[in-house]
Amino acid sequence: MKKYINKLMIVLATFGLMALGACDDYLDINNDPTQVVDPDPNFTLTSGIIDIAYFHTDAYGLAASYWVQYVTQAGNVAGVTAQDQYQVLPGDNAYQRDFNGLYSGPIQDLVYTSEEGLVRDQTNVAAIAELVKAYTFHSLVDMFDQVPYAQANKIDEFPNPVYDDGQDIYDDLIIKIDAAIDAIDPLSIEAVTGDIIFGGNMNRWVEFANTLKLKIYLRQTEARTSVAQSGVESLDGEAFLSSDALMAFDQSNPSNRHPAELADIGTQSFNAASGTIGNHMLNTNDPRIDVYFRRPIDTTDDPAPAVIPHQFIDQANGPNVTGPDAGLSYYSARGDYMIGTGSAFPYFTATESSFLQAEAALRGWITTGTAQEFYEQGIRDSFASAGLSGADAWIAAEAPYPTGGTFDAQLEAIMTAKWIALIRQPLEMWNEWKRTGYPSTTPATPVAGQVYIDPSPASLLPAGEFALRFPPTLTEATLNENTPDVVSLSTPVWWDM
Repeated sequence: MKKYINKLMIVLATFGLMALGACDDYLDINNDPTQVVDPDPNFTLTSGIIDIAYFHTDAYGLAASYWVQYVTQAGNVAGVTAQDQYQVLPGDNAYQRDFNGLYSGPIQDLVYTSEEGLVRDQTNVAAIAELVKAYTFHSLVDMFDQVPYAQANKIDEFPNPVYDDGQDIYDDLIIKIDAAIDAIDPLSIEAVTGDIIFGGNMNRWVEFANTLKLKIYLRQTEARTSVAQSGVESLDGEAFLSSDALMAFDQSNPSNRHPAELADIGTQSFNAASGTIGNHMLNTNDPRIDVYFRRPIDTTDDPAPAVIPHQFIDQANGPNVTGPDAGLSYYSARGDYMIGTGSAFPYFTATESSFLQAEAALRGWITTGTAQEFYEQGIRDSFASAGLSGADAWIAAEAPYPTGGTFDAQLEAIMTAKWIALIRQPLEMWNEWKRTGYPSTTPATPVAGQVYIDPSPASLLPAGEFALRFPPTLTEATLNENTPDVVSLSTPVWWDM
């Protein structure tokens, strides 16, 4: 993330706090009057929610966008970007800044929120903090496998926290989520002013918790099938999210913009729309394409045509456009929905919830609906998020559910639809691709209408290998003696069998 938002500014902007104490306290030379001491947990809850969104949408999110082929390097750019080469250097400043800042910023805020919330009998605020923290650590395990967890954010006691195994973290997260659910009181009159996702609606947070558990269990389908099955079956009949859990960016506020907005929107960017997803959407007449991607900018002296065709780039420095329209501006790029006005980081979306339930129903582990019903609802949710109608007609014409197909064919249909819908959640879709192998990775030779996610020809990994994790940062390896050794990016995380 470009920077973590100043906590005092959040307090001022969000809650209009006008005074930090009495005048005699303010003038006490032993206190820093610019700092909030023992803030209301609502303040730190807001701060944590915002900064975690920035973590997911900056350096790591951009890498995942390359790896699931939402974007690629634009033509006429010298060399090949590290992301397209499946390369992440542990000493890269952007990754180090984001990872280290995550622990010292929002995770620390959430730890404070949870602990202080209980002290002040703000149990709903504390429960929300526990759920957002569980979401964050679940995401970190999916990205790194091993991360500091049990000893994290206890620097006085553990200056060099150990890296816990991902499987152990997963098991403890379920315990923590269940405890948060038990602590939630939807009828409480407690003011939850720091909840910028659901506005203090605790019923939505119970749904959030159930949906998070569903995702954690489904992530284990290949590694621990029995655990995944029993866990999902225990959720049958529970309420899952049917609305979005978004942290909206504010493009009018320089501190709250999407991290990619300044780099991409203003210049059409080095990050062109990938032909993998773009051509698939063109081939299926998908109307979401003009919501997701900006069309090229006309760079000629001729009058601009009424509709400029999309220009997508093959993954890994694909063929350049030549002639008068050559240049960075002639490529389709991420639009406002993704990184500009109206952009947001989805902790969860209704469409993701529907697709999770579609897979659970396909496996026969929930009985509240059929896989086809949830699949179609997921696409409807995606259209609605994009401000579009006509989902049912599009499904019938271009993406009917393969009711007579094999299990694999139906899972591929669900995951391909999910890939299109979760374009604002590249890290999530990268993890789903790792787990299921869908969208299809073969054959390597393009076929019209086929979806591919293949290692690029410029990959620095051995042939046929793919980026499956992020490495520990160099600062961690330097300062924390318990940091694991760096392994190949193609080494699977614990649940990726």
